[in-house]
Amino acid sequence: MFSGMQDLTTLSTAPDDRAWQAAGGEPEPLVIARAAAQAAPLIGPRGRVLATLHADHHPTGALYDLHGGPETLALGESWLRERGCLAAQGPLLLCPDLGFGANLGPFEEPAFSGEPQADPAPWLAAGYRVVARYSSHLMSNEAARRYGEGKGPRELKLKAMDNIEDALARVMTLTEPCYHDAYAHLHLPPGVRQAGLARLKGLFDPRLILFATVNGEDAGFLFAHRDGAAPDRHRFIIRGLGVRPAWRKSGVGARLVAAAHAAAEGLGLSHGVHACMWSNSRSLAISSKGGAPFREYALFMKAI
Repeated sequence: MFSGMQDLTTLSTAPDDRAWQAAGGEPEPLVIARAAAQAAPLIGPRGRVLATLHADHHPTGALYDLHGGPETLALGESWLRERGCLAAQGPLLLCPDLGFGANLGPFEEPAFSGEPQADPAPWLAAGYRVVARYSSHLMSNEAARRYGEGKGPRELKLKAMDNIEDALARVMTLTEPCYHDAYAHLHLPPGVRQAGLARLKGLFDPRLILFATVNGEDAGFLFAHRDGAAPDRHRFIIRGLGVRPAWRKSGVGARLVAAAHAAAEGLGLSHGVHACMWSNSRSLAISSKGGAPFREYALFMKAI
């Protein structure tokens, strides 16, 4: 994974988790959740659900990897109530960085690597309501260049790193100061966020991970990767765009986006998927300038 950090996805699960995997439950989310929170893989007669509780979100718990209907969600709700929770939200693996969201469509554009795929129907049937909205936009290289080139402070400098492990480690360091005010954000121990990206590791390219500095100080980052789900579409995926509060609305984010599209063009890619942007994020405003929305997602919550 990264130098000096344990790859959490290599840890074995407990013996009593065999039934979870036999029921189709994914082992990686369970291992990741247990590294940072209380977690319970729950299996009922009609399905399964992963319930988690992080101290920083209490008295709200989270439910994820649902296979079943309202009666299965009720298993998770009961587990959370026993631990003092007053509400449950989902689909959510601790925080949006690790896994979240029901896919609301539309579905004309093919799915991309790492896209949320959960069905909203069982959540709505169980009385959950939307608490946060997200969307993905498709932007051409030309549109990104037209909007973002030349923006930002005069002292702004952009660069990529040669070593992919160093680049990813720096992204993780900058995530906290850039995302601290995002919905459901959590401060996570070293290795947990990295483990959440393991399924995408074969798609990483250091030329698509960019860092912004102003007068030598970190101002933001952009984390993108190739799309392995539909390579014939010549897309790349902007997975994360973060700007430190002092440099928001200064053009740093727009410049990072333009530079990422320029780098992607050099790799033979024509469009960028600006993925899963929270409706209150500044990155959504950038992607709206020449980008076209093609998919929506929702995070749900319910009083329990």
